[in-house]
Amino acid sequence: MGICQSTPTTDQTPNAPVQGHSQDLANPPLVGTSDRNEFCFSCHRPQNSRPIEVEYTNLGDGRYLCPECIPLSLTDSKQVKPVMRRVQHFFEEHLKVPVKKDIPIFFLDANEMNKNAGRGTIDTNTVLFYGRILYSGGDITLKIVKRWVRRGAAIEAVTKFKDVKVDDVATILLSFGLPKQVIGETLAHEMVHALIKLQGWNLTLETSVEEGLCNAVACMWIDYTADDYDDGSFAKKLNKFRKYMIEEHHKDDAEFAKARQAIEKYGLEHTLNCVARTRGIPE
Repeated sequence: MGICQSTPTTDQTPNAPVQGHSQDLANPPLVGTSDRNEFCFSCHRPQNSRPIEVEYTNLGDGRYLCPECIPLSLTDSKQVKPVMRRVQHFFEEHLKVPVKKDIPIFFLDANEMNKNAGRGTIDTNTVLFYGRILYSGGDITLKIVKRWVRRGAAIEAVTKFKDVKVDDVATILLSFGLPKQVIGETLAHEMVHALIKLQGWNLTLETSVEEGLCNAVACMWIDYTADDYDDGSFAKKLNKFRKYMIEEHHKDDAEFAKARQAIEKYGLEHTLNCVARTRGIPE
């Protein structure tokens, strides 16, 4: 089964916060720390960094959300549809690359995400994922999250089993409970993988090339939606921080830098055509 995975950071453990994260996201953090306290899976602020004691919501699968990210979170699988429509419009009208097929999207918990990658259940050494794309492997059965409600400091999720065929079209899997800002960014990233799969290329790209393209488009999506949020709002700060996370994590990634330059210079469609011919990103 082909799998792409979008992670908070490389080598990020479920309870490892990012270093130096200010309470209001005004000063973006550097990624990586050995501290083991709970951190928000969305904005990465560690619970013990707050000036006053606040309660983080336990999502029940090794992830937590802070009080500011909880109100922004999608609580029902139906809420992803308008976000996906906006992402498709971004690809078709802004990037000029049509999305010709409907791509199934499902919310999963972290244990189900890892189960489908052969990782087993969550433990303190398991990397968590924002999203994944499945693009081969035949029929599989997923335990999907339909909706969830908050119960004090924890949540109650409504789940069901779903038979999914992933041979004909890519299937996007998302971690449930994330804010719209993170969902949109993750969908933009995974849509590039889906578009590459839907081209029907008889080739396998280097992971660094494909991920460079995906991360470049995710940054473009964040810029595209920057005016959606009021100045000074937490949503706008979160959006800005998510871009910082991508740029900081991939600051030494040559393919990411080349992808951003190529898409800006040639457009996404021409860049993908060049990648199909040469298996590399054009200069």
